[in-house]
Amino acid sequence: MKKYFIIILWLISTSLNAAIYYVATTGSDAASGDITHPWLTWSHAFANAHAGDFVYFRGGSYPNSGGAAGEGGFNSGTAGNVISFLNYPGETPILDCSNKTVGVAGWFRAISVWNVSYLYFKGLTIANAHQLLYGGVYGYTTGMDAYKANHITFEQIKVHDVEGPCFTINGCDDVHVINCDAWNANDLHAGTPGQNGVGFQGQNTVGDFGSGEYAKSNYFTGCRTWGFSDNGFAFTGVSHVEWKNCWALDGGLLAGDGCGFKLGTRTSGDTINPLSRLVENCISAYNEQYGFATNNGSLGGGTGTPFNCHFYNNFAYHNGYKTKTDLSYGYGFVISPYNVNYLPPHEMYSNNIAYDNMRAPLDLGGGYVHTHNSWDIVGLNVTNADFISLDTTGMRGARKTDGSLPDTYFGKPASASSLIDKGIDVGLPFSGTAPDLGYSEYEAQIPPVTGIVIITTTVFVGSTQATCGGDVTDDGGSAITARGVCWGFTANPTVMGNHTSNGTGSGVFAAYLTGLTPSTTYHVRAYAVNEAGTGYGADVAFTTRSSGGLAGSYLFTGGKAVFVLDKTDNKQKIIMTK
Repeated sequence: MKKYFIIILWLISTSLNAAIYYVATTGSDAASGDITHPWLTWSHAFANAHAGDFVYFRGGSYPNSGGAAGEGGFNSGTAGNVISFLNYPGETPILDCSNKTVGVAGWFRAISVWNVSYLYFKGLTIANAHQLLYGGVYGYTTGMDAYKANHITFEQIKVHDVEGPCFTINGCDDVHVINCDAWNANDLHAGTPGQNGVGFQGQNTVGDFGSGEYAKSNYFTGCRTWGFSDNGFAFTGVSHVEWKNCWALDGGLLAGDGCGFKLGTRTSGDTINPLSRLVENCISAYNEQYGFATNNGSLGGGTGTPFNCHFYNNFAYHNGYKTKTDLSYGYGFVISPYNVNYLPPHEMYSNNIAYDNMRAPLDLGGGYVHTHNSWDIVGLNVTNADFISLDTTGMRGARKTDGSLPDTYFGKPASASSLIDKGIDVGLPFSGTAPDLGYSEYEAQIPPVTGIVIITTTVFVGSTQATCGGDVTDDGGSAITARGVCWGFTANPTVMGNHTSNGTGSGVFAAYLTGLTPSTTYHVRAYAVNEAGTGYGADVAFTTRSSGGLAGSYLFTGGKAVFVLDKTDNKQKIIMTK
């Protein structure tokens, strides 16, 4: 009991020593900084907060008041007295850098966190950091820039519309990037436009920072990036780096490569760490070049060096389908060759999925250590039906109230998926007899999904073709992953026979049937697929027209009229009712 009493007293004394300051768009840097007399600029707040202090930024748009180095001038906190920079609860403060037009020596950083320790940032937004002119040349730009900074946390930080990297972390130790977003990172004015557009970028190389980099670690959790020109997540160097539950979507604009995760060591010697890279439960989809790559070329180019990495339960989907034709484009995973005759002793690729990438699941330059991936399980044939959905809609949407990633059906296994229980235990939580492949375990819907309500709608009939459709009015509690029309010669046709594929989701859709036989009776009904299975609409029968007869007829269900289009006068006539 005494021990707990001492701890409580220490916490109280820590909080009593802390000062609380506020920043507002209506404030003044000459003010005291309390809630009724807030400061005005971010630079003033950064430079005047000390160990244990809290600074709250009120909502609104703030111009960047820093120089080429951006807002900065931080003091360091301590292990027991971190300096915290936070959005005021429920409000969104935005550092809008669009007021900056001229740089110094070609550099511009929106916020510079340099040579300091023990800082915590949460709920802030950086926007519109453009490349600036200096001496007639456009320079290098970044959003949130950490350099030789240690014990730093960035949580729920948003950085967007930056003509360069949104986040850079160089020579740092114990930096945690949690539930942060980076989008629209596209450098328009580089020598090769797009080559510097990165969502999250880092470098801990021995050549730049010394052999102490082997002992450093950095962590990315629950982060998203999309609309970047070059790389989603890129980190070079010999330190330990982790990515967990991170998403890289839709990269590869301008002349950028469009790499989802590019995680090389770039060292000319062996990595000392037993584990240099850990990538778990991540998604890389719709990128131009590839999903995941070690990119472990040695300094100065050439082939790679032994690189200890674990890639567990990741999903590389639909990469490589954009405009470029380079042979290195279009793979789920790219593993570089090694310039030595042995494999990294701690390397392992397990439980990953590479599906529907343009060229192949894997581009393998040499040997590697792997087991239980979608491409190396004999007899496993991944199809769309293995997933509840492959639609990325909503993955860029609002996060949950706690800052975590939004819910999505994308890439999650369907109830009958062949990916369930096909993995191997790698220390991550799982249900069933073994882990599932991919970033998400199968989750039964609660409440359980029900049947789908479908209405089979209009049919326009010709002699050899028919246009028909359906309306999915109720998805049964789960995403509609496929829909269309079945047809055949007998009543109640199913998807086991002739059927069309007409997208996903609820609502009205149309289908076009061709190759029909004149003067023949067919049966048609709409179908839709959700987590519970396949649902069907009512059966509708129609007879194709004879060759050279009336052009076609409209059939409606529910007691409505039937029309034909007469070729002789091109007018619609009612010929019967039902």
